Amino acid sequence: MTLYEELVARGLIAQVTDEDEIKDLINNGKAVFYIGFDPTADSLHVGHFMALCLMKRLQMAGNKPIALIGGGTAMIGDPSGRTDMRQMMTKETIQHNVDCFKKQMERFIDFGEGKAQLVNNADWLLDLNYVELMRDVGAHFSVNRMLAAECYKQRMEKGLSFLEFNYMIMQSCIKRIKEKYNLEIFIEPGEAFALNAGYLVTTVLDITENDMPIAILDTSAACHMPDVLEMPYRPPLYMSGENGEKKYSYRLGSQTCLAGDVIGEYSFDEPLSVGDKLIFMDMAIYSMVKNNTFNGMPLPDIAILRENGEYEIIKRFSYNDFKERLS
Repeated sequence: MTLYEELVARGLIAQVTDEDEIKDLINNGKAVFYIGFDPTADSLHVGHFMALCLMKRLQMAGNKPIALIGGGTAMIGDPSGRTDMRQMMTKETIQHNVDCFKKQMERFIDFGEGKAQLVNNADWLLDLNYVELMRDVGAHFSVNRMLAAECYKQRMEKGLSFLEFNYMIMQSCIKRIKEKYNLEIFIEPGEAFALNAGYLVTTVLDITENDMPIAILDTSAACHMPDVLEMPYRPPLYMSGENGEKKYSYRLGSQTCLAGDVIGEYSFDEPLSVGDKLIFMDMAIYSMVKNNTFNGMPLPDIAILRENGEYEIIKRFSYNDFKERLS
C-alpha cells in the first residue's frame, strides 16, 4: 500500500486536485506542503488533531510540512460565519497563542533543520505598506464581487467594518509563502472545499401569523443546519432579501416541537404560498454532514445537479435510517 492509499484508507483525504501529481509527490517524499492554524486561543483543539496526524504521516515519508500560523490575519479576524465583529486581540495575546501552538506542535512534528518549518504570516503581513498593498493587490479585487461573498453579505444588515473587509485582500498574500518556500501542496480542512457549495430545497407547508407572517417549512434549523442556532448563522436563501428589504417579509420556521427552531427572517418580491419551493445555499456541510433526526425529522434526499440543469437523486432516507440511529 502506498502512502497516498493509506491516507485515503484512513479517511484523511476527502478531495484533491491534480491527484496523479500529488500521489507522485507524496509517495516519493518530495512534497512541500502547508496547513494553516488560526491562533484565536491559547491551545489547539481536537479538530486540529487530524491535521497534525496528516502532517506527521507525510513527514515520516520524507515530505516537508510547513505549519502556517495566522498571527497576521488574526489581527483582523475572519468575518466568515459571524454576525458581529470578532473580539480584537492584542499583539501580546496573539503572540502568546502562537507560542502555545508551537509548543504543542513540537510534540508531533519534528521542526529540526530542513525537516519542517513553523511560519507566522505576521512576519510579512505586519510590515506591508498600505499604499503599495492597495496598488499591487487591491487593484485586482472587484468590490462588487467581494460584497457578493456570503461572509460579507450576512453582515451588511448589522454592519461590516472596513477592517474586516480587508481580510480577503490579506488572505491573497498567501502567494508570498508559495514563492518563498517552494510550496507545492495546500492542505485545507474538508469544509473549505465545500464552502458556499450545495443547495437545500425546501417546501412551504403552512403560513401562519405571530407578530409577523411565519412560513412553516419541511426543513429544520435544529436538524439540517444547526449552526443557525449555535453560532448563530444566517444561511443564504436564493432570491430573498433581509427582513423588510423586499415587499413581503416572513419568519421561516420548522415543524419540530422546538419554539426556537427558527431559521431567520427573510423578505421576498412576491407573497409565499403553501407548496412554494425555497432554495437555501451553502448547505453541503450542513444538511449532508452536520445533521440529526430530532423529532423524527427526515433527512433530505441527496442529489447531483448536472450542468445542463437536470438532477439525479442518488440517496433517499427513510424511517429506518431514523430508527437505526436509535439502536
